[in-house]
Amino acid sequence: MSHTESSGRRPVAVVTGASGFVGKRLCEKLIDAGYEVRGLVAQETDASFLEGLGVALYRGRMRDADVVAAMMVGARVVFHLAGIVGRVGKLDAVYWDVNVTATKELLKAATAAGVARFVHCSTADVHGDIVTPPADEEAPLAGQDIYQVTKEHAERAVLASNGRGSLTTVVIRPSVVYGPRDLRRYPMFRAIAKQAYIIIGDGTTTIHPLYIDDLVDGLLLAAVSGKAAGRVYLLAGERVVTHTGLATMVAAELKVPPSFIYRPAGPARFLSMVVEKLFFLFGMEPPLFRRTIEFFTKNRAYDIRRAVTELGFAPKVTLEEGIHRTVAWYRERGLL
Repeated sequence: MSHTESSGRRPVAVVTGASGFVGKRLCEKLIDAGYEVRGLVAQETDASFLEGLGVALYRGRMRDADVVAAMMVGARVVFHLAGIVGRVGKLDAVYWDVNVTATKELLKAATAAGVARFVHCSTADVHGDIVTPPADEEAPLAGQDIYQVTKEHAERAVLASNGRGSLTTVVIRPSVVYGPRDLRRYPMFRAIAKQAYIIIGDGTTTIHPLYIDDLVDGLLLAAVSGKAAGRVYLLAGERVVTHTGLATMVAAELKVPPSFIYRPAGPARFLSMVVEKLFFLFGMEPPLFRRTIEFFTKNRAYDIRRAVTELGFAPKVTLEEGIHRTVAWYRERGLL
């Protein structure tokens, strides 16, 4: 473990999942805002980017009690981003351990250390398919896989910890996040560039993209707002689009024809179930996931008025501009 002792002059922010897509950008913004930043990263993770920013690295896992306790000393705010995203190849028990049990341990450590604010990054996917869009924070929770279910249970633990000791807690539910450095969405951009993008279903279901900088701004607002304690906030971008509409905008930025391949959802869903089970038996990541099918077939549109009213949240990056910046980043690195 390597870290720099707090100078006592700057507020200390702890970031779990600091080496991830959102974590890196959050660390940048925190340092720009005058925080001393401590990042929890796995032993094997390349954290040279974070080191270059001046982030104090604490190497270990969320269940490493000594590492976590040391990281919390003198901290004002914790941003909890780490977790297992919905992928195949992990037993359900691992999701519960990482997404729920480890979150509870972090909350205990933060409470013991006298931390003032714990900002938990969950997911808007806990709402599942939005039957009557747009959904607000009071819409039913309808997690449909182990990832979504465990994220919902983690939220409950976070909210239950609000007011324990000096700790106040906030839950953020971001929509689909994208932007520069995002490699999870990169295959979509690459497939559209090659005019080989497959859309499951008819492409009319909705998606509500959130640019990375807007998410980070929302997280920072949640860390300081006096109204946020014990509250849940949906964060999403300035516009809801259909899947075909989003792909068409990306194609326009890439200057390729909007030529997409449509596949019926029923057979794709059945095939994904079979493929997942077969690959799981061999401990391999399958080429097709049920979550991919759900991504295309479930409506995702959100009402962000609570965040606007209580946090002062305001998406600043239009979808066109966000796509432009993302494509430019991929091109600069020879990925497109």
